[in-house]
Amino acid sequence: MLKNLIPLSVLAFGLTTQVATAKPIVIKLPTVSTTVLHTDKSGNAYGRNFYMPVPLPISTTKPAGIKELPAFSGKAYYGEFKLGNGDQSETTFALDMGGNVPTLYVDKDHNGDLAAYHYNSWKPYLRNGVPVDYGTLKVTLNASYKINGTPETTPYKLALYVFTGPTPRLMMYTQTARTGTFEMNGNTEGALLVEDACTGIYKLPMQKLDSSGHPVSSVQVPPVELWVGNPAKPSTYQEVGTLSTPFKFDGKEYVGTASVDGSKVVLTPSNLPLLAGPPPPKPLLAAGVMAPNFTAILPDGKSIQLADLKGKTVILDFWATWCGPCQESMPHLEHIYNALKSSGKVAVLGVCVFDNKPAFDAWVVAKKGVFTFPVAYDPAGRGPNSIAGKLYNVQGIPTTYLIAPDGKVITSLVGYGGASDNRLELALAKAGVPVPATTASAYKH
Repeated sequence: MLKNLIPLSVLAFGLTTQVATAKPIVIKLPTVSTTVLHTDKSGNAYGRNFYMPVPLPISTTKPAGIKELPAFSGKAYYGEFKLGNGDQSETTFALDMGGNVPTLYVDKDHNGDLAAYHYNSWKPYLRNGVPVDYGTLKVTLNASYKINGTPETTPYKLALYVFTGPTPRLMMYTQTARTGTFEMNGNTEGALLVEDACTGIYKLPMQKLDSSGHPVSSVQVPPVELWVGNPAKPSTYQEVGTLSTPFKFDGKEYVGTASVDGSKVVLTPSNLPLLAGPPPPKPLLAAGVMAPNFTAILPDGKSIQLADLKGKTVILDFWATWCGPCQESMPHLEHIYNALKSSGKVAVLGVCVFDNKPAFDAWVVAKKGVFTFPVAYDPAGRGPNSIAGKLYNVQGIPTTYLIAPDGKVITSLVGYGGASDNRLELALAKAGVPVPATTASAYKH
Protein backbone atom coordinates (compact mmCIF):
# COMPACT_ATOMS: atom_id res chain seq x y z
CA MET A 1 0.00 0.00 0.00
CA LEU A 2 1.44 3.34 -1.01
CA LYS A 3 1.36 6.34 1.30
CA ASN A 4 1.79 8.79 -1.58
CA LEU A 5 -1.88 8.63 -2.60
CA ILE A 6 -2.76 11.45 -0.24
CA PRO A 7 -0.80 14.54 0.83
CA LEU A 8 1.52 13.81 3.72
CA SER A 9 0.37 15.50 6.87
CA VAL A 10 2.86 17.57 8.81
CA LEU A 11 3.36 15.92 12.16
CA ALA A 12 3.93 17.95 15.30
CA PHE A 13 6.82 16.34 17.18
CA GLY A 14 6.91 17.47 20.80
CA LEU A 15 9.84 16.83 23.10
CA THR A 16 9.68 17.03 26.88
CA THR A 17 11.11 20.54 27.18
CA GLN A 18 10.68 23.76 25.23
CA VAL A 19 13.34 25.60 23.27
CA ALA A 20 14.66 28.33 25.56
CA THR A 21 15.24 30.93 22.84
CA ALA A 22 13.99 31.32 19.29
CA LYS A 23 17.33 30.68 17.67
CA PRO A 24 17.91 28.77 14.45
CA ILE A 25 18.64 25.07 14.82
CA VAL A 26 21.56 23.83 12.72
CA ILE A 27 21.56 20.14 11.86
CA LYS A 28 24.59 18.64 10.14
CA LEU A 29 24.04 15.45 8.17
CA PRO A 30 27.49 14.28 7.07
CA THR A 31 26.60 10.68 6.25
CA VAL A 32 25.00 9.45 3.04
CA SER A 33 23.20 6.21 3.85
CA THR A 34 21.88 3.79 1.26
CA THR A 35 20.80 1.24 3.87
CA VAL A 36 18.48 3.00 6.34
CA LEU A 37 15.51 3.03 3.96
CA HIS A 38 14.14 -0.46 3.45
CA THR A 39 10.87 0.06 1.62
CA ASP A 40 10.10 -3.57 0.97
CA LYS A 41 7.31 -5.59 2.58
CA SER A 42 9.36 -6.23 5.71
CA GLY A 43 9.28 -2.55 6.65
CA ASN A 44 12.22 -0.92 8.41
CA ALA A 45 13.40 0.16 11.83
CA TYR A 46 12.97 3.87 11.04
CA GLY A 47 9.23 3.59 10.55
CA ARG A 48 9.34 4.89 6.98
CA ASN A 49 7.91 1.73 5.41
CA PHE A 50 6.37 3.44 2.41
CA TYR A 51 7.69 4.67 -0.89
CA MET A 52 6.80 7.46 -3.30
CA PRO A 53 7.32 6.34 -6.89
CA VAL A 54 8.00 8.84 -9.65
CA PRO A 55 8.13 8.09 -13.39
CA LEU A 56 11.46 7.73 -15.18
CA PRO A 57 10.89 8.76 -18.82
CA ILE A 58 12.27 6.47 -21.55
CA SER A 59 12.20 6.56 -25.33
CA THR A 60 13.61 4.64 -28.31
CA THR A 61 15.72 7.65 -29.39
CA LYS A 62 19.42 7.14 -28.71
CA PRO A 63 20.88 10.17 -26.89
CA ALA A 64 23.68 12.17 -28.46
CA GLY A 65 27.14 11.42 -27.14
CA ILE A 66 26.75 7.65 -26.88
CA LYS A 67 29.80 6.03 -28.49
CA GLU A 68 29.60 2.40 -27.41
CA LEU A 69 26.49 0.23 -27.29
CA PRO A 70 26.09 -3.27 -25.93
CA ALA A 71 24.73 -6.06 -28.11
CA PHE A 72 21.05 -5.63 -27.27
CA SER A 73 18.99 -8.81 -27.32
CA GLY A 74 15.72 -6.93 -27.82
CA LYS A 75 14.27 -3.48 -28.24
CA ALA A 76 16.24 -0.78 -26.40
CA TYR A 77 14.85 2.21 -24.54
CA TYR A 78 16.96 5.15 -23.39
CA GLY A 79 16.74 7.67 -20.58
CA GLU A 80 18.71 9.68 -18.03
CA PHE A 81 19.12 9.66 -14.29
CA LYS A 82 19.43 13.26 -13.08
CA LEU A 83 21.10 13.33 -9.66
CA GLY A 84 22.46 16.56 -8.21
CA ASN A 85 23.40 19.89 -9.79
CA GLY A 86 26.98 19.21 -10.85
CA ASP A 87 28.62 18.81 -14.23
CA GLN A 88 27.99 15.04 -14.23
CA SER A 89 24.50 15.04 -12.76
CA GLU A 90 22.99 13.41 -15.88
CA THR A 91 23.75 9.72 -16.35
CA THR A 92 22.52 8.01 -19.51
CA PHE A 93 21.07 4.52 -19.40
CA ALA A 94 19.56 2.00 -21.78
CA LEU A 95 16.95 -0.63 -20.97
CA ASP A 96 17.17 -3.79 -23.05
CA MET A 97 13.79 -5.53 -23.04
CA GLY A 98 15.02 -8.69 -24.74
CA GLY A 99 15.18 -12.04 -22.97
CA ASN A 100 13.23 -13.17 -19.94
CA VAL A 101 14.66 -10.43 -17.70
CA PRO A 102 15.33 -6.81 -18.78
CA THR A 103 18.91 -5.54 -18.65
CA LEU A 104 19.81 -2.02 -17.55
CA TYR A 105 22.99 -0.53 -19.06
CA VAL A 106 24.41 2.61 -17.42
CA ASP A 107 27.10 5.05 -18.59
CA LYS A 108 28.46 5.46 -15.06
CA ASP A 109 31.78 6.88 -16.30
CA HIS A 110 30.07 9.55 -18.42
CA ASN A 111 32.29 8.67 -21.38
CA GLY A 112 29.61 7.55 -23.82
CA ASP A 113 30.15 3.83 -23.15
CA LEU A 114 26.91 2.06 -22.31
CA ALA A 115 28.47 -1.38 -22.51
CA ALA A 116 30.69 -1.10 -19.42
CA TYR A 117 28.08 -1.45 -16.66
CA HIS A 118 24.94 -3.52 -16.70
CA TYR A 119 22.40 -4.75 -14.17
CA ASN A 120 19.86 -7.54 -14.60
CA SER A 121 19.22 -8.81 -11.08
CA TRP A 122 15.56 -7.84 -11.26
CA LYS A 123 13.13 -9.62 -9.02
CA PRO A 124 10.50 -10.35 -11.66
CA TYR A 125 6.97 -11.58 -11.31
CA LEU A 126 6.72 -14.40 -13.78
CA ARG A 127 4.11 -16.35 -15.67
CA ASN A 128 5.45 -19.36 -17.56
CA GLY A 129 8.92 -17.89 -17.18
CA VAL A 130 8.00 -14.53 -18.72
CA PRO A 131 7.64 -11.29 -16.70
CA VAL A 132 4.09 -10.08 -17.20
CA ASP A 133 3.69 -7.56 -14.41
CA TYR A 134 6.77 -5.82 -13.13
CA GLY A 135 10.20 -6.44 -11.67
CA THR A 136 12.28 -4.49 -9.18
CA LEU A 137 15.95 -3.61 -9.27
CA LYS A 138 18.16 -1.59 -6.92
CA VAL A 139 21.13 0.29 -8.34
CA THR A 140 23.67 2.65 -6.75
CA LEU A 141 24.83 5.61 -8.85
CA ASN A 142 26.62 8.88 -8.08
CA ALA A 143 24.96 12.22 -7.42
CA SER A 144 27.09 15.08 -8.75
CA TYR A 145 27.24 18.45 -6.99
CA LYS A 146 28.99 21.77 -7.31
CA ILE A 147 29.50 23.11 -3.77
CA ASN A 148 30.99 26.62 -3.66
CA GLY A 149 32.46 25.96 -7.09
CA THR A 150 34.02 22.64 -6.04
CA PRO A 151 32.78 19.40 -7.69
CA GLU A 152 31.70 16.64 -5.31
CA THR A 153 30.01 13.26 -5.70
CA THR A 154 28.08 11.10 -3.27
CA PRO A 155 26.50 7.67 -3.68
CA TYR A 156 22.79 7.60 -4.46
CA LYS A 157 20.76 4.39 -4.43
CA LEU A 158 17.54 3.99 -6.38
CA ALA A 159 14.96 1.25 -6.57
CA LEU A 160 13.45 0.80 -10.03
CA TYR A 161 10.50 -1.16 -11.24
CA VAL A 162 9.55 -1.78 -14.81
CA PHE A 163 6.18 -2.57 -16.31
CA THR A 164 6.74 -4.86 -19.26
CA GLY A 165 4.69 -5.01 -22.41
CA PRO A 166 4.63 -3.48 -25.91
CA THR A 167 5.39 -0.08 -24.32
CA PRO A 168 7.40 -0.63 -21.11
CA ARG A 169 7.40 1.99 -18.37
CA LEU A 170 9.91 2.69 -15.61
CA MET A 171 9.22 3.98 -12.12
CA MET A 172 11.72 4.75 -9.37
CA TYR A 173 11.87 5.59 -5.68
CA THR A 174 14.71 6.60 -3.42
CA GLN A 175 16.73 4.33 -1.15
CA THR A 176 19.02 7.15 0.00
CA ALA A 177 19.02 9.43 3.05
CA ARG A 178 21.33 11.91 4.75
CA THR A 179 21.90 11.15 8.43
CA GLY A 180 23.49 12.87 11.41
CA THR A 181 23.01 14.07 14.97
CA PHE A 182 22.54 17.44 16.65
CA GLU A 183 22.34 18.79 20.19
CA MET A 184 19.09 20.19 21.56
CA ASN A 185 17.94 20.78 25.11
CA GLY A 186 21.03 18.98 26.39
CA ASN A 187 20.22 15.83 24.41
CA THR A 188 21.74 14.29 21.31
CA GLU A 189 19.05 13.85 18.68
CA GLY A 190 19.31 11.83 15.50
CA ALA A 191 18.16 13.25 12.15
CA LEU A 192 17.23 11.69 8.83
CA LEU A 193 16.67 13.70 5.62
CA VAL A 194 14.95 12.12 2.63
CA GLU A 195 14.09 13.63 -0.75
CA ASP A 196 11.41 11.80 -2.73
CA ALA A 197 11.83 13.34 -6.18
CA CYS A 198 14.83 11.06 -6.84
CA THR A 199 16.90 14.03 -7.99
CA GLY A 200 19.48 14.19 -5.21
CA ILE A 201 18.45 17.82 -4.70
CA TYR A 202 17.52 18.53 -1.09
CA LYS A 203 17.07 22.30 -1.39
CA LEU A 204 13.49 23.17 -2.36
CA PRO A 205 11.77 26.55 -2.74
CA MET A 206 9.18 27.31 -0.10
CA GLN A 207 5.65 26.45 -1.09
CA LYS A 208 3.34 29.46 -0.91
CA LEU A 209 0.37 29.08 1.43
CA ASP A 210 -2.64 31.30 1.90
CA SER A 211 -3.66 32.65 5.32
CA SER A 212 -5.51 29.41 6.06
CA GLY A 213 -2.49 27.25 5.36
CA HIS A 214 -3.66 25.89 2.00
CA PRO A 215 -1.27 25.77 -0.98
CA VAL A 216 -1.69 28.62 -3.47
CA SER A 217 -0.53 26.36 -6.29
CA SER A 218 -2.09 22.99 -7.09
CA VAL A 219 1.26 21.65 -8.34
CA GLN A 220 2.56 19.00 -5.96
CA VAL A 221 6.32 18.47 -5.64
CA PRO A 222 7.67 15.30 -4.00
CA PRO A 223 8.73 16.40 -0.53
CA VAL A 224 12.02 16.58 1.32
CA GLU A 225 11.22 15.13 4.75
CA LEU A 226 13.02 15.65 8.04
CA TRP A 227 12.80 12.82 10.58
CA VAL A 228 14.07 13.10 14.15
CA GLY A 229 14.49 10.54 16.91
CA ASN A 230 16.81 8.85 19.37
CA PRO A 231 19.91 7.84 17.35
CA ALA A 232 20.29 4.75 19.54
CA LYS A 233 16.69 3.68 18.84
CA PRO A 234 15.77 4.06 15.17
CA SER A 235 12.19 3.01 15.89
CA THR A 236 11.67 6.35 17.68
CA TYR A 237 12.20 8.43 14.52
CA GLN A 238 9.20 10.46 13.38
CA GLU A 239 8.65 12.85 10.53
CA VAL A 240 8.67 16.39 11.93
CA GLY A 241 7.98 18.23 8.69
CA THR A 242 8.72 18.84 5.05
CA LEU A 243 11.20 21.53 4.13
CA SER A 244 8.96 23.20 1.56
CA THR A 245 6.39 24.36 4.14
CA PRO A 246 6.48 25.75 7.70
CA PHE A 247 6.04 23.13 10.43
CA LYS A 248 5.95 22.80 14.20
CA PHE A 249 8.89 21.23 16.03
CA ASP A 250 9.52 21.13 19.78
CA GLY A 251 6.47 23.32 20.32
CA LYS A 252 7.68 26.12 18.01
CA GLU A 253 7.17 26.94 14.36
CA TYR A 254 10.02 26.74 11.87
CA VAL A 255 10.86 26.83 8.21
CA GLY A 256 13.62 24.49 7.11
CA THR A 257 16.26 25.03 4.47
CA ALA A 258 18.71 22.36 3.35
CA SER A 259 21.92 22.65 1.39
CA VAL A 260 21.61 21.33 -2.13
CA ASP A 261 23.36 18.05 -1.22
CA GLY A 262 21.44 17.64 2.06
CA SER A 263 24.54 17.81 4.26
CA LYS A 264 23.13 20.65 6.35
CA VAL A 265 19.67 21.77 7.45
CA VAL A 266 18.88 25.07 9.17
CA LEU A 267 15.56 25.42 11.00
CA THR A 268 14.63 29.10 11.31
CA PRO A 269 11.84 30.30 13.64
CA SER A 270 8.77 31.38 11.67
CA ASN A 271 5.36 32.92 12.12
CA LEU A 272 4.14 31.95 8.66
CA PRO A 273 0.89 29.95 8.40
CA LEU A 274 1.35 26.23 8.93
CA LEU A 275 0.31 23.82 6.22
CA ALA A 276 -3.29 22.84 6.85
CA GLY A 277 -3.29 19.12 7.44
CA PRO A 278 -5.78 16.84 5.73
CA PRO A 279 -8.94 15.97 7.65
CA PRO A 280 -8.85 12.71 9.59
CA PRO A 281 -9.32 9.79 7.20
CA LYS A 282 -12.84 8.48 6.96
CA PRO A 283 -13.34 4.76 7.54
CA LEU A 284 -14.05 2.56 4.57
CA LEU A 285 -17.70 1.96 3.85
CA ALA A 286 -19.18 -0.48 6.34
CA ALA A 287 -21.02 -3.70 5.53
CA GLY A 288 -24.66 -3.03 4.78
CA VAL A 289 -24.10 0.49 3.43
CA MET A 290 -25.42 1.12 -0.08
CA ALA A 291 -22.44 1.37 -2.43
CA PRO A 292 -22.46 4.83 -4.09
CA ASN A 293 -23.15 4.84 -7.80
CA PHE A 294 -20.54 6.35 -10.12
CA THR A 295 -19.65 6.70 -13.76
CA ALA A 296 -16.29 5.56 -15.14
CA ILE A 297 -14.86 5.46 -18.66
CA LEU A 298 -14.27 2.16 -20.45
CA PRO A 299 -11.25 1.70 -22.76
CA ASP A 300 -13.47 2.18 -25.84
CA GLY A 301 -14.62 5.56 -24.56
CA LYS A 302 -18.07 4.44 -23.47
CA SER A 303 -19.20 4.93 -19.89
CA ILE A 304 -20.16 2.39 -17.27
CA GLN A 305 -22.00 2.86 -14.00
CA LEU A 306 -21.93 0.70 -10.92
CA ALA A 307 -25.74 0.59 -11.19
CA ASP A 308 -25.33 -1.28 -14.49
CA LEU A 309 -24.04 -4.27 -12.49
CA LYS A 310 -26.89 -4.45 -9.99
CA GLY A 311 -28.23 -7.96 -9.59
CA LYS A 312 -24.75 -9.50 -9.49
CA THR A 313 -22.14 -9.81 -6.79
CA VAL A 314 -19.60 -7.15 -7.75
CA ILE A 315 -15.86 -7.22 -7.15
CA LEU A 316 -14.92 -3.53 -7.34
CA ASP A 317 -11.15 -3.11 -7.39
CA PHE A 318 -9.44 0.30 -7.14
CA TRP A 319 -5.94 0.40 -8.66
CA ALA A 320 -3.43 2.56 -10.56
CA THR A 321 -0.92 1.92 -13.31
CA TRP A 322 1.97 3.19 -11.14
CA CYS A 323 1.04 1.11 -8.09
CA GLY A 324 3.32 -1.90 -7.71
CA PRO A 325 1.11 -3.86 -5.27
CA CYS A 326 -1.87 -3.24 -7.58
CA GLN A 327 -0.03 -4.78 -10.52
CA GLU A 328 1.08 -7.66 -8.31
CA SER A 329 -2.53 -8.42 -7.44
CA MET A 330 -3.79 -8.38 -11.05
CA PRO A 331 -3.09 -12.06 -11.94
CA HIS A 332 -4.96 -13.09 -8.80
CA LEU A 333 -7.99 -11.02 -9.77
CA GLU A 334 -7.78 -12.36 -13.34
CA HIS A 335 -7.85 -15.90 -12.00
CA ILE A 336 -10.97 -15.23 -9.92
CA TYR A 337 -12.67 -13.54 -12.85
CA ASN A 338 -12.00 -16.51 -15.14
CA ALA A 339 -13.13 -18.96 -12.48
CA LEU A 340 -16.49 -17.24 -11.91
CA LYS A 341 -17.49 -15.46 -15.13
CA SER A 342 -19.38 -18.43 -16.55
CA SER A 343 -21.67 -18.52 -13.50
CA GLY A 344 -23.25 -15.22 -14.49
CA LYS A 345 -23.50 -14.32 -10.81
CA VAL A 346 -20.33 -12.25 -10.41
CA ALA A 347 -19.09 -9.07 -12.11
CA VAL A 348 -15.56 -7.70 -11.83
CA LEU A 349 -14.70 -4.05 -12.44
CA GLY A 350 -11.21 -2.66 -11.94
CA VAL A 351 -11.33 1.14 -11.73
CA CYS A 352 -8.06 2.98 -12.38
CA VAL A 353 -7.89 5.86 -9.88
CA PHE A 354 -5.40 8.55 -8.81
CA ASP A 355 -3.91 8.27 -12.29
CA ASN A 356 -3.60 9.93 -15.70
CA LYS A 357 -5.60 8.93 -18.77
CA PRO A 358 -2.57 8.44 -21.08
CA ALA A 359 -1.02 6.05 -18.55
CA PHE A 360 -4.30 4.10 -18.36
CA ASP A 361 -4.58 3.94 -22.15
CA ALA A 362 -1.00 2.69 -22.45
CA TRP A 363 -1.62 0.08 -19.75
CA VAL A 364 -4.69 -1.22 -21.60
CA VAL A 365 -2.65 -1.68 -24.78
CA ALA A 366 0.26 -3.30 -22.94
CA LYS A 367 -1.96 -5.75 -21.05
CA LYS A 368 -4.27 -6.73 -23.89
CA GLY A 369 -4.70 -10.49 -23.71
CA VAL A 370 -2.94 -10.67 -20.33
CA PHE A 371 -5.83 -9.38 -18.23
CA THR A 372 -9.36 -9.85 -19.53
CA PHE A 373 -11.51 -8.64 -16.63
CA PRO A 374 -13.26 -5.31 -17.30
CA VAL A 375 -11.36 -2.14 -16.41
CA ALA A 376 -12.38 1.52 -16.48
CA TYR A 377 -10.85 4.92 -15.79
CA ASP A 378 -11.97 7.39 -13.14
CA PRO A 379 -12.54 10.66 -15.08
CA ALA A 380 -11.46 12.65 -12.00
CA GLY A 381 -7.89 11.44 -12.60
CA ARG A 382 -5.65 12.80 -9.85
CA GLY A 383 -8.18 15.47 -8.93
CA PRO A 384 -10.05 15.88 -5.64
CA ASN A 385 -13.32 14.29 -6.83
CA SER A 386 -11.94 10.79 -7.10
CA ILE A 387 -14.43 7.94 -7.08
CA ALA A 388 -12.21 5.99 -4.71
CA GLY A 389 -11.35 8.85 -2.37
CA LYS A 390 -14.52 10.93 -2.32
CA LEU A 391 -17.17 8.19 -2.55
CA TYR A 392 -15.45 5.12 -1.10
CA ASN A 393 -13.04 6.71 1.45
CA VAL A 394 -10.04 4.92 -0.04
CA GLN A 395 -6.70 6.01 1.45
CA GLY A 396 -4.37 3.49 -0.22
CA ILE A 397 -4.49 1.03 -3.07
CA PRO A 398 -5.20 -1.65 -3.97
CA THR A 399 -8.53 -1.52 -2.17
CA THR A 400 -11.27 -3.96 -3.14
CA TYR A 401 -14.95 -3.80 -2.26
CA LEU A 402 -17.26 -6.79 -2.49
CA ILE A 403 -20.80 -5.63 -3.21
CA ALA A 404 -23.99 -7.70 -2.93
CA PRO A 405 -26.54 -8.05 -5.76
CA ASP A 406 -28.79 -5.54 -3.95
CA GLY A 407 -26.02 -2.92 -4.15
CA LYS A 408 -24.96 -3.03 -0.50
CA VAL A 409 -21.38 -3.42 0.67
CA ILE A 410 -20.44 -6.89 1.87
CA THR A 411 -16.84 -6.15 2.89
CA SER A 412 -13.69 -4.27 1.89
CA LEU A 413 -10.12 -5.50 1.52
CA VAL A 414 -6.99 -3.33 1.59
CA GLY A 415 -3.62 -4.23 0.11
CA TYR A 416 -2.38 -7.49 -1.34
CA GLY A 417 -0.47 -10.19 0.51
CA GLY A 418 0.79 -12.24 -2.42
CA ALA A 419 -0.33 -15.52 -3.94
CA SER A 420 -1.35 -16.88 -0.52
CA ASP A 421 -3.76 -13.98 0.07
CA ASN A 422 -7.14 -15.72 -0.05
CA ARG A 423 -9.24 -13.04 1.67
CA LEU A 424 -11.28 -12.39 -1.46
CA GLU A 425 -11.97 -16.09 -1.99
CA LEU A 426 -13.13 -16.41 1.62
CA ALA A 427 -15.39 -13.37 1.30
CA LEU A 428 -16.89 -14.70 -1.95
CA ALA A 429 -17.55 -18.07 -0.37
CA LYS A 430 -19.28 -16.40 2.57
CA ALA A 431 -21.38 -14.44 0.08
CA GLY A 432 -22.52 -17.68 -1.58
CA VAL A 433 -20.31 -17.60 -4.68
CA PRO A 434 -17.28 -19.76 -3.86
CA VAL A 435 -14.34 -19.96 -6.26
CA PRO A 436 -14.13 -23.58 -7.55
CA ALA A 437 -11.39 -25.42 -5.71
CA THR A 438 -9.94 -26.94 -8.87
CA THR A 439 -9.29 -23.56 -10.43
CA ALA A 440 -8.24 -22.00 -7.14
CA SER A 441 -5.46 -24.57 -6.71
CA ALA A 442 -4.30 -23.96 -10.29
CA TYR A 443 -3.50 -20.30 -9.66
CA LYS A 444 0.18 -19.49 -9.70
CA HIS A 445 1.76 -16.06 -9.55
